[in-house]
Amino acid sequence: MTVTINNGQTNLTTDNHELAMQVLMLLGEEPSPSAVAAVTSDVPAIGAEWPEQGGIYAGLMRGRGEHPDYHLIIAMSESDGELQWGGYGDESSATSAWDGLANTRALIEEGDHPAAEFAASRTMGGHSDFYLPAQAELMLAWANVPEAFREGWHWSSTQYSSSDAFTTTFDTGSTVWYDKSYHFRVRPVRRFIP
Repeated sequence: MTVTINNGQTNLTTDNHELAMQVLMLLGEEPSPSAVAAVTSDVPAIGAEWPEQGGIYAGLMRGRGEHPDYHLIIAMSESDGELQWGGYGDESSATSAWDGLANTRALIEEGDHPAAEFAASRTMGGHSDFYLPAQAELMLAWANVPEAFREGWHWSSTQYSSSDAFTTTFDTGSTVWYDKSYHFRVRPVRRFIP
């Protein structure tokens, strides 16, 4: 989001509306009723590349509880090959159907989770906060941008049991659980909170 304030002779462009108003006051130019504050959204169309955010815009993900809504960004590319989810037989705390970031952090801390480790190791467009999407985040991607994914099964970060985790196929959009030792594709995502 960009905020542009035009007041007399001063033009200021910033991402922070409050900061813009404070700077104008510090300059001795109190914002007048005629000051124009235009807020424009730089959010691209769903499915379009969002270079400043490091990927393709997949849509707005609804927040849960105290977590705010956020824009879901999918990485420009996915794993070249297929990876195991990892941790077969181990109970993980990565059980959120909605919060892939928390799931990925838990999987990294637990160790031996190749899919999550791959996703978290990506850096694109200057962003290094990618993660393995949760089940619901993959479903949003299927609903909005299935063409951005290769056909076939993709791991989510959501565990089903000590031996299984959820996957989504981008052939049909089906979501089921598979054995954590299977090898599937990984498509990192990140979030942008406006």
